[in-house]
Amino acid sequence: MKKAVSSRLPGSIFIIVFVLCAALTADTVLFSERFTNENSVRERWHGKSGSAAFDACSFLPEGGLKITRTNQDIPALIDTEIPPGMVHKKAIVVSARIRGENITKINPAYTGSRFLFQLFRSGAASYLHTTIPSGTFGWTNISFYGEMQGEQCDKIIFRIGLDQALGTIVFDRIEIRVIETFSTDQAAGFAGAANEKGHDLPALRGVMMFDPITEENVKTLSEWNVNCIRWNIGGWDHDVFPDGLHSKDFDAIFNKEIEKIDTLISLAKKYGMYVVLDMMGASQYGLFSSASSQARFIDCWKRLAARYKDSDVVSGYDLANEPMNDWREGVMRWNELTIATAKAIRTIDPATTIIIEGAVGGNPIGFISLKPLPMSNIVYSPHMYQPVDITHQGILGYKVGAVYPGTVGGVYWDKAALEKALLPVIEFQKRYGVHMFVGEFSCIRWAPDGSAARYIADCIDIFEKYNWDWAYHAFRSWHGWDAECPEDMNVKDRSSTMTESGKVIRSWFAKNKRPGWYKK
Repeated sequence: MKKAVSSRLPGSIFIIVFVLCAALTADTVLFSERFTNENSVRERWHGKSGSAAFDACSFLPEGGLKITRTNQDIPALIDTEIPPGMVHKKAIVVSARIRGENITKINPAYTGSRFLFQLFRSGAASYLHTTIPSGTFGWTNISFYGEMQGEQCDKIIFRIGLDQALGTIVFDRIEIRVIETFSTDQAAGFAGAANEKGHDLPALRGVMMFDPITEENVKTLSEWNVNCIRWNIGGWDHDVFPDGLHSKDFDAIFNKEIEKIDTLISLAKKYGMYVVLDMMGASQYGLFSSASSQARFIDCWKRLAARYKDSDVVSGYDLANEPMNDWREGVMRWNELTIATAKAIRTIDPATTIIIEGAVGGNPIGFISLKPLPMSNIVYSPHMYQPVDITHQGILGYKVGAVYPGTVGGVYWDKAALEKALLPVIEFQKRYGVHMFVGEFSCIRWAPDGSAARYIADCIDIFEKYNWDWAYHAFRSWHGWDAECPEDMNVKDRSSTMTESGKVIRSWFAKNKRPGWYKK
């Protein structure tokens, strides 16, 4: 996300350029700011806490805005509004040159200095931003990348300055630049084979599974008639790969992960289940940080393809779990990286299904910008946790109490609303004739009044309506997602009787067929 700009518009004051979408090309500049005309800047930009914010600002003769904050009582943030239609359905890079003097270190770092978009949709706010270093540093290029997808924002605030940090920062050469415009058809020249799903069963209905791998757990899944396990290489967060693709002793760690896969494949073969391999810890951290990290990512998949290309058990390679297109210049974006990785796999393994997720953390809106791959046996994968106020209540700052079906944030959520949230996936499937594998979906077990079971049931009904394969998140991992645990959030042990959520998923597992190679 670092690296600034190429072409620039002439002129000395703040400029917003409106361009017809059809005329947009890569590196089209939509917005440029040099801070050379103080009167115009004061008309366009406004202090977050009123006009006093400009008391902390000074305009440099050569161009640039210097913002100094010497105590906590002086506001030092300024905002301007960006017309939502200007950036809608575009991939953009927002960049600037900055330098800093004695900027105090704040934790978390992004709350110290600000260079961000605040996006408002239906009253809810989200952010695009980059972290600015602390201390003293010379001219540095910064940027953040964003894919403006889904429904158009109601409002976009562009904010710069010093928030909780003290010190001095100078901003210059701010630009918003178009990298790509998303059209209705993201598949010019698409020549992939349609309706391939990578297996010969009526459906894959399975679960996510994490460490530890035990024969007891795999046997239990077999007794439930599960026919697919989605396995995460790298586990959660930084537990396995402390620094993602840049981890010290990466190869040694990855070799241990391969040993785990071998163990799981042996047990899955014994008990009659396919395994989908999903890159989690190695891919999620640093995937867009450098060309070398992407080369390592591709090499990982080449190693896996060479090892498992002849396996009856491995039914799919899910390239990256919930990738976020945290892009910076000099590396491949997600659409480019999927093609490069798939081609590398296909030079080794021409047959095993390759599974592609959208680059918005698995969110269905990632399918707006996702491009289908022009090759055979490619399956696509959304994750479904919408709305998170229901599915994630009680964790990550979401309040407990949201009932499903019910109203959240002014929107009534029922099965029809869930299907609407999945429309980008549904339309992608219809447009290109491809198959879907829902790699994750769930609802926190303590969602009140039986909400979790109803949410899960409605999701599965939608998946089955469109003939999607699916994997429930998750089997015997963290207790909050465990369908064997009761609704009471204070009880972490598995119930001696089947829960309502357990009844739902196991009723669908009962319909499963086993792989043709399985012999009891």
